[in-house]
Amino acid sequence: MNDNDRLFWSACFTEGYLNNKDTDELFDVRSIKDIKDLKDPNILADIGRSDISPKLRIKIEQIIKHYRELEYRSRIMAEDIEALGVFTVTDTDDDYPEAWRSIRGMPRMIFCRGRRDILTGLKMGSCAVVGSREPGSYASSATSEICEDLVKKDITIVSGMAKGIDRTAHKAALDNNGKTIAFLAGGPDNIYPWENKDIYDRIISEGLVITEMPPGVKAQRQFFPSRNRLISAISDTCLIMEAGLHSGTLHTASFAAAQGKSVYVLPNTIYYENALGGLKLIQDGANILLSADDVINDIAECCLYRMLDKGLDISHEAGDRKKEDLGDEEWKTVILNELSIKPQTSDMLASRIELPFYRLSALLSELEMTGKVEQCRGKFLLTISRH
Repeated sequence: MNDNDRLFWSACFTEGYLNNKDTDELFDVRSIKDIKDLKDPNILADIGRSDISPKLRIKIEQIIKHYRELEYRSRIMAEDIEALGVFTVTDTDDDYPEAWRSIRGMPRMIFCRGRRDILTGLKMGSCAVVGSREPGSYASSATSEICEDLVKKDITIVSGMAKGIDRTAHKAALDNNGKTIAFLAGGPDNIYPWENKDIYDRIISEGLVITEMPPGVKAQRQFFPSRNRLISAISDTCLIMEAGLHSGTLHTASFAAAQGKSVYVLPNTIYYENALGGLKLIQDGANILLSADDVINDIAECCLYRMLDKGLDISHEAGDRKKEDLGDEEWKTVILNELSIKPQTSDMLASRIELPFYRLSALLSELEMTGKVEQCRGKFLLTISRH
């Protein structure tokens, strides 16, 4: 089987035979090891006899019944992808969004147009910026300024290419030579709304468009909640620039909170109806957005935890070895591990890790020079180097 065999899964998804939760169940019960397994008629037959829910068993039976139609649909999909210059990313690829791997119900395959390298750049941080389709000048101006500050720190701006705040966020990122991702509710070739064709053309040239829908699929109302969930899931934080009480933007905020992401809201007047949804979020505990600095610090912390994931493993391994056998790089990892718990003075660090002060001081100086730690009020704390 080649990589195009994974498109059979997408055909099943697009035609309504499977959803992302169904696919998660198939992986949970080990009916499949890869989404391309669904292309194999023998595996499909085995799945139908395996320990899956009755509802899913019916869906598998329907896939078997309509196998030829789905196979044809996947072949057409492959032709469209090649003609449009679309590329696919699956959960087996190294640049599949890492944040999605820990959230259930994420797509196993996405369709993209634009710069693939932006996916790998997500490790430097990403921020969802969403809001009203008809924002006031205050929210629009603040969106432009804050997005400009964020992209200067190499943070990727994520939004949904809608009118209003979404468009402003994408444009601000591109105008300042930053990275931006637009999530679509239709296929990667579906420009919605059409008034945003100019910004769409810029994004597929300078940024990245992502969707779980294949080419040719039109944006439909029922696709937007899933689109909003992906926006929040791929981002480290979520900024609500303006939202009324019944705004769809509030759904993105709810998804972000449920996914454990920080939500920031631009404060506005209580006499402006289009801001009441955002003010309600603040009342319910969302952070108040006063400047880009708070967001940058929040995202930096997320990046550091990702950066330290492997480092923490090394640190635990180092703890089992004799301290005199540890090299400088291993000691640096131990130091970063300690500072990930809380800021500490050099004396506190020396005591906790039992490293001679003269050696600790030299290592801290090196970590400062490389931008991984900084001093504040006599204590060392983690930071992150951005250019």
